[in-house]
Amino acid sequence: LRLKAEQEDAFLFFRLGDFYELFFTDAVAASQILEITLTSRDASKGDRIPMCGVPYHSAEGYIETLVQKGYKVAICEQTESASEAKGLVRREIVRVVTPGTMTEGKSFDTNTNHFIGSADILDDKNYALAYLDLSTGEGKAQYVEGDERTLISEIEALGMKEVVVGEGLHIALSDSMAKRNITLSIEHSEDALPLPVNVPEDVAEACNRLISYVKRTQKRSLDHLRPFEFLRKQSKLSIDANSMRNLELVQSIRNGTKDGTLYWLLDETVTAMGARKLKMWIHQPLAEQVAIENRLDTVTELLEEYFLSDELKTNLREVYDLERLAGRISMGSATGRDLAQLRNSLRQVPEIKTALA
Repeated sequence: LRLKAEQEDAFLFFRLGDFYELFFTDAVAASQILEITLTSRDASKGDRIPMCGVPYHSAEGYIETLVQKGYKVAICEQTESASEAKGLVRREIVRVVTPGTMTEGKSFDTNTNHFIGSADILDDKNYALAYLDLSTGEGKAQYVEGDERTLISEIEALGMKEVVVGEGLHIALSDSMAKRNITLSIEHSEDALPLPVNVPEDVAEACNRLISYVKRTQKRSLDHLRPFEFLRKQSKLSIDANSMRNLELVQSIRNGTKDGTLYWLLDETVTAMGARKLKMWIHQPLAEQVAIENRLDTVTELLEEYFLSDELKTNLREVYDLERLAGRISMGSATGRDLAQLRNSLRQVPEIKTALA
């Protein structure tokens, strides 16, 4: 009950031996959503407590199902040995998985950024918006000029599944976000990590709130997070969610896949990092002439230098997702296979640098 009180808005997965158990209202709700058997156990005064459970070795699939439906899951583990415990073995929440902080899973598309956002109201016609991909450590911040609908459209266009706000904006956005299946989370603290944030002061609050929320829910190293990049309004062309959908830039209207879209046509990338970069360039096209010409000059050079392009492609095919590998290592979830992929990727770097020079 003490641990549940710490995360009232999350399903509490309470570790008992080889199972994660859920109790009380969590058990009743989860048994229906996950289609698992609802049981009960004895309590004091002859009462019985609703209960259901999932094996710990297959828990990730159940957690992913809940998070995909917009719920949060607090994972509670034993933090002392059963042989050393006096009475009940001490347990603590070691991580909270939320729609915006999920970094793994069968449905997780590695070619797409998975942003969690944070918004602040500055005045009647201005908002601050910060967003972060926890799996890659990439953070961006910007102003959003317009009313509440403009802010929501920007959040939708970036495909956010969760937005962190203060209490005031929570009340204003609750209904709109619920209709769009976007989880709205409150964070009172704005104590940022020691992360350099090169953004205007009135945008920094949204960045700090987001970092505080991620730090509080993940409870692990976040050394892979990079400084927030501030996007100046005049540097990018803003495309609202409806236009993006109707133009079929990254998603087909007919079947929701990338088939037949602009992204599908342009995507010749050979790494997941390149695929994400291309998708973001389509989401946020350049709007300044000098930057556009610089990019086109680079593209022209690579087209003309056919053998160099071919060599680069060959090298890049051996490069795994360095951004996400760094994230997994930082957060302590890397496997031996991840470390081998990191080693093999880094072996390509000198050859890539030589080719580009």
